[in-house]
This record gives sequence, C-alpha cells and structure tokens, in this order.
Amino acid sequence: MFGWIAGLSLAAKISVGATAAAVGVVGAGAAEVLPAPAQEVFDQVVTAVTPFDRSGEVREEDGRGEEVREVAELELEEALKRAEEARQAAAEKQEEALKLAEEARQAAADTRDEALKLADEARQSAESKMEEALKLAEDARKIGAEIRGGVGVGGAGTEAGVEVGVEVRGEVGSEQGRP
Repeated sequence: MFGWIAGLSLAAKISVGATAAAVGVVGAGAAEVLPAPAQEVFDQVVTAVTPFDRSGEVREEDGRGEEVREVAELELEEALKRAEEARQAAAEKQEEALKLAEEARQAAADTRDEALKLADEARQSAESKMEEALKLAEDARKIGAEIRGGVGVGGAGTEAGVEVGVEVRGEVGSEQGRP
C-alpha cells in the first residue's frame, strides 16, 4: 500500500491526505467525538446542508422536512404497492403450479390404470393361449398314441389316412455314416 502511495505525484499525495482527513473528521463528527467547538460547527454544517438534525430526524423548521416526509411516504406507498403486486403474482403462480401438479397426478393415475388394464388383458390372453396350447398338445398326444398303436401293414394308422415315412441316410456302422 505504501509503495503505491510513494509512486504518486505530490498533488495526488496531497489529495489522498486531504480526503483521508475529511473522511476522518466526518466520521468523528457523526460519532459526536469532536471537541465541543468543532462538534458545534460540524452540527451546524450538517443541518444547513441536509434536512436532518443530529438525531437523524427530519427538521420541520425550513419547510424541507415536510417535502422529505411526502417523498418518503410516496416511496413507501409505491413499495407497498409493488409488494402487494408481487404477493398476488406469487399467489397466482402457486395456484397455477397446484393446478399443473393435480393435472400431472391425474395423468399419472390414468396411465397407471391403463397399464393395469393392458397387463390384465395380456395375462388373460396368455392364459387363453396356454389353454389352447395345452388342448392342442393333448390332441397331438392322442393322435400320436393312435399312430403308434396302429402302425403296421393294414393297421389303424393307414386306415385313418396317416402315413408315416422314415428316411435313412446311411447304415449304422457303414463308412458313409462315419465322419
């Protein structure tokens, strides 16, 4: 920090010093720690330049206090109006969010119900197909038993019009059948 100040020109150093002194005097005057005669001068300057007295209250004597009060009241009214508008907007957004949440909940319930319905239909269809498959398997078993029981020359298998054919690709133990 001191290296920075050392690099300044003389005029800049004087300006920095004067600013620091002024800040110190203003701070001390605001804290009311100046010597009595200096504090009185400080208070006179502050009250002459601003509409506030030492306690921070607005002075009424020069007519500016009423003006400051009116401006403050208008700003307060405007701030309250904006706060009410913001509250109403938030209430509307909350209502909208609740409506959307209810719609989403209903859509999810509808989707769940539809999924359960489809799953039940799929289960019923699968049971029906399983019953058909079991019936066909039983019919095939019966036909197979009839064929096995009636295979032969002039047997029941040929009478029912069922022909059984067997193709042999090679003889057991022959050279053709071995790899």
